[in-house]
Amino acid sequence: MGLMKNRHQIAQMAHLWDEVTRLLLGYRAMTKLTSQEATSILNRVRIAEHDSLGRLADELKPALTAATDGAWTSTEFEADIGYIRARLTQGQYEDARIFSSALVYQRKPDNMHYEHLSTRQASFWRKAYASWLLAHSEHEKVVERSLTGAAGAISERLWHELSLVKSSTEKWRFSFEQMTRASSFQSDVIWILFWSMFLSCEDIATRSKYGLPHENVVNGWVASILNRRFSDFALPEIQALGYPESTSFTGVFELSNSAEETLLGADFGIYFEIDIGDVRCRKVALLQAKKVNEGQVDVGSTKQQLRKLLRRSQLGYYLFYHHGTYPYQPQGPTICSALDIASQDSVRNSGIDAETLAVSVNDLGEAAMHFFTFGLFQSNSGIGVDVVDIHDGMNVLGGGSPLNLPRHLFAVAISNEVQVLRLRESIMAHFRELTKDELLRQFHANSEPKNDSLDLDDVDGDDASGPRPRM
Repeated sequence: MGLMKNRHQIAQMAHLWDEVTRLLLGYRAMTKLTSQEATSILNRVRIAEHDSLGRLADELKPALTAATDGAWTSTEFEADIGYIRARLTQGQYEDARIFSSALVYQRKPDNMHYEHLSTRQASFWRKAYASWLLAHSEHEKVVERSLTGAAGAISERLWHELSLVKSSTEKWRFSFEQMTRASSFQSDVIWILFWSMFLSCEDIATRSKYGLPHENVVNGWVASILNRRFSDFALPEIQALGYPESTSFTGVFELSNSAEETLLGADFGIYFEIDIGDVRCRKVALLQAKKVNEGQVDVGSTKQQLRKLLRRSQLGYYLFYHHGTYPYQPQGPTICSALDIASQDSVRNSGIDAETLAVSVNDLGEAAMHFFTFGLFQSNSGIGVDVVDIHDGMNVLGGGSPLNLPRHLFAVAISNEVQVLRLRESIMAHFRELTKDELLRQFHANSEPKNDSLDLDDVDGDDASGPRPRM
């Protein structure tokens, strides 16, 4: 259906361009053949119309390129082209020109730009494949879940090629080799988001490989890593792709009321909103970081942490950062739903409220970069909770009460200016934005274990219900 629409759109643009070219040539010929003395008034009219056609032609050139080069065009683009053609037929050239300036489409950079990014991304994954990225491939179930989640966002070609590769190790390597190219994704926006998350995961893996940072510290610096990679990589690169002007912001926030901070755990919330091209998503999720020592983790808590993460289906997740003693090579960060953790035999046997809950997690969940890109950043993926707006998002994150909001909030918005400003004001009503110095202090905070009393406040609600997130 999309291919047929694209072909029809290309044909529409080609016909329109032929008409503009024919009219331009006609006006030029008439001007040359007509005596200036006898037709001075007529010539002035023709010159004015010729100028309008010339300006129309200049404005339509990039639109024609967009229609024929696979760039994103708005849903109204084809109808707008029909309107312009109708104005041309009626000789209303200036009206057609004015309307052409309102066409909404992506002004893609040249192929050299994409090739440059592809080469750079290839260097990213090859370097990582010597350590944490290769370690991922040793866990077949993690690989399969990660790639299965990507099915709706990568190209049909790549999905078919991956289905032909039998070895999980080879499939993992091949996927990254192909994902360096924008053509392997259904949207170049998702392509950029994926590689920003890749860099975030590399930062987390590098910091936690052999160190022993405590969860309370990790929650803060994970949010700061995401913030840095979005600010320095994702947002500038998305803007360079030539999509229509949009406003964006990213930030890490803390609860503005210090009294409330003492009631809450070391978890952090994510609010993600994007409306650019064909990518539209508005979601929230709660994440709790846990350190994994050579595949083993304790998810127990004195404050019923697991129960509270289960209060709503698809909302609560554990972010596992893996480490071990040399020469053990840990995999990069993985994310697993609280529901999947609760279903493990060791948890069922002890009960979800036990203070000690030992779980083997090397084969649970999926790679964090895939969780974010193909799950949380995709509508209707079964990952995270879709929300109407930031007010709805705050309500979901707090379980209906501002007292139960997470201590940290990582927020990203890429949308129109009005929406972004409204979003920022709403967040600031509950949170304060952390300065760069504060982020650095948290990022380099003492990694010695601290008092675990900072946990989620008691939240009313039953165990998770509703559709099970993808495994």
